[in-house]
Amino acid sequence: MALIGDSFSDKDRQFAIAKVMGMMFFGGASATVLGGALAYFGSWRLVYLAYGLAEFVIALVMIKKLEDSKSTIDNLNFKKVYGQALSNVDMLLVIGIIFVIGYTVFGSFTYSGDYIQQITGYNIFY
Repeated sequence: MALIGDSFSDKDRQFAIAKVMGMMFFGGASATVLGGALAYFGSWRLVYLAYGLAEFVIALVMIKKLEDSKSTIDNLNFKKVYGQALSNVDMLLVIGIIFVIGYTVFGSFTYSGDYIQQITGYNIFY
């Protein structure tokens, strides 16, 4: 979010945040589906291997293609920054709501397939 704040004007910032959040949701949902398929047809180890290889390739692309940008601050005082953030009641409320939404949405994605299979006997991979 900080990168979006630095990279986009006030006019374009909300659209950029919406795109990033949408892709995060899509990525999380598709990762659940792909991970489940890899674990079903292979093993849980295959899920971690695929994830590790994908992260490695992404890291290499980022190192090679992304250009260094000028830092917006000279030094960072973590204690001061986190102290200010954690003392903001509104921010804590928003983070709590986002946590509950993420927990319920992704938790339901994770276990609903197995639950439906147990109830109906239907297996999507057959």
